[in-house]
Amino acid sequence: MERAGLSGKRAAKILGWSESKVSRLLTGQFTVPETDIVAFLAICMVIGDDRDRLLRLAREQNRSGWLQQHGSKLPEQLKTLVDHESKALEITGFEPLVVPGLLQTGDYARALLERTATVPPAEVQDRVAARLARQNLFSRPQRPRCTFYLHEFALRLPVGDREVMSEQLHELLRVGVRSYITIRVIPAAFGAHAGTSGSCRLMEFASSSRWRTSRRRWLATSSKTLPRLPAIGEFSQRWQIAPWTRDNRET
Repeated sequence: MERAGLSGKRAAKILGWSESKVSRLLTGQFTVPETDIVAFLAICMVIGDDRDRLLRLAREQNRSGWLQQHGSKLPEQLKTLVDHESKALEITGFEPLVVPGLLQTGDYARALLERTATVPPAEVQDRVAARLARQNLFSRPQRPRCTFYLHEFALRLPVGDREVMSEQLHELLRVGVRSYITIRVIPAAFGAHAGTSGSCRLMEFASSSRWRTSRRRWLATSSKTLPRLPAIGEFSQRWQIAPWTRDNRET
């Protein structure tokens, strides 16, 4: 907008929009039709490769993907988590008892969900398919950088039979060598620590206002989502355990 000499007020007047709509579009607070994005880029005189790149990003952002296929029976909190995963630049998570969903094999996920009292048997297969589909984010051109902290118990807890566990542990070794994935293990010998209160995830996203770019954060725990900054600060204390963790290739 600055290159085109436009203010938010002027852009809104040209397009016949409210100023709040322009503001929300710039900050990514809601999804807009592609026709609106085309119109906005036109008045900003964005053309050529820059225009094509921004439209590709918008289509990726607006794509409902697997959530539309599997989301009808998913809890709202899980839908929110999945939506945030699809947009995150960085994901940091801690799991005290099980392998993180983004790293689970199909058989491991099925064995785990079959023993979960809160998931009806008729929904297990759909939940497994949905969980595996979440891993498609690792195939995106703009995939997030992920750091997964696992307690040693998550590797030792038997889920399914020996073959299921063997395949799951080998899967961790396979994905752990990828440059954008780090897996670290908290030894049981370390004892009690800040993460004992339960699983949690911290995600970081790009946030832009006009031509400024910054980052915003979103926090989820096993019991609720906590987008408050104080809660995020409390969460960060959990990573004081990091110096005592082992790299995934050492386990």
